Amino acid sequence: MTSTTPVFTRPISATERLYLATEPLAEPFAIQLVVEGAGDIDVDALRRAVEGASHACPGARLVRRGENWVDSGLTPHLDIVEHGGVDFTALDANPILTRPLGATADATTEVVLVTSDPTTVIFRAFHGVMDAKGLGIWAADVFRVLRGEEPLGAPDTTADHTLVDRIGAPGTPPGCCRRTDPPRRRGTHSRRRTVPLAAPQRRRHPPVGGSPDRRGPRRHHRPPGPADGAGGSAPPRSGDPIDREPGAAVVPRRGSGAERSGDQRTPARRHGRKA
Repeated sequence: MTSTTPVFTRPISATERLYLATEPLAEPFAIQLVVEGAGDIDVDALRRAVEGASHACPGARLVRRGENWVDSGLTPHLDIVEHGGVDFTALDANPILTRPLGATADATTEVVLVTSDPTTVIFRAFHGVMDAKGLGIWAADVFRVLRGEEPLGAPDTTADHTLVDRIGAPGTPPGCCRRTDPPRRRGTHSRRRTVPLAAPQRRRHPPVGGSPDRRGPRRHHRPPGPADGAGGSAPPRSGDPIDREPGAAVVPRRGSGAERSGDQRTPARRHGRKA
């Protein structure tokens, strides 16, 4: 039976040819996303999630065929490592991050599950087929499938050179491509972010005497009263809406007779006023 579904393919761009040529100088020339978390991940469930997300993001299954990148139709290799993890102070010496990609010579992506504490999932992709944004889209779809959700997918074949052709002008670099940041040092670069398990919901308080602010939570202060003096602000009263960190303890006002706990600063001092 012959399939009529078109195969995802796109030409190898000039930038990607440069990456292919320079790969031996900095193997594996990969963008790598390391996700650490708490708890265990079922290996079979992760394997199915990688398969589903890669079908929705065919750029995760590309191999080189002559002058083009072509969807191989093969799910990226999932490797299980019982002991390892990532030392973020010695990335260039990590055996997982520095080894070749995948289980075959033409593989361009792979996923690694480290089962030791902390449980870690590592997404790896040759920079010629993905940038950091593309890798993040693929990884996010893997976790969506793990949660039982539908992947968003990324089936667009637009590459860097076709994007420049579309938005650029002859002889003029597009504004989005002009470099404004200073050159980085040579070697491995990393960015680390911590994501809470569940983002706390902040209460929205309407501005005093007005309707709720649709743009989101803002700081609200009580209007100055006669006891505050000209241009002053009164200290917050019990029950006043205050801007504080989620989960921070609310400390009673001085003289209320209650004992302090948690943060030893009163809410008034956090706003820069003396209680």
